[in-house]
Amino acid sequence: MNIKGVKIRAIVDVKEGVSQTSGKPWRKGTVVIDYPHGAEYTEVILADAFNEALDEAEGFLNQLVDVTIWMTTHEYNGRLYQDIKFSSATLVVMP
Repeated sequence: MNIKGVKIRAIVDVKEGVSQTSGKPWRKGTVVIDYPHGAEYTEVILADAFNEALDEAEGFLNQLVDVTIWMTTHEYNGRLYQDIKFSSATLVVMP
């Protein structure tokens, strides 16, 4: 899903570790995205970002960007769970 003209407000809950299977380091964080909803309101979207996607989001803090996120839903023990993952961002160039 592409969302145009949003601002990455913050990145929170950053965790780091090393994969037990591959031995490679990993990073995960939650990207806080301000999404304008009409003239008066701003909605907030929280999306998880991993490794390179997290690095990319950190480079666009407090800037106007177009973002790509992936939303998935899965069922476990009769309950539905939703995941929102940050994929990429592109800086909005104002004419």
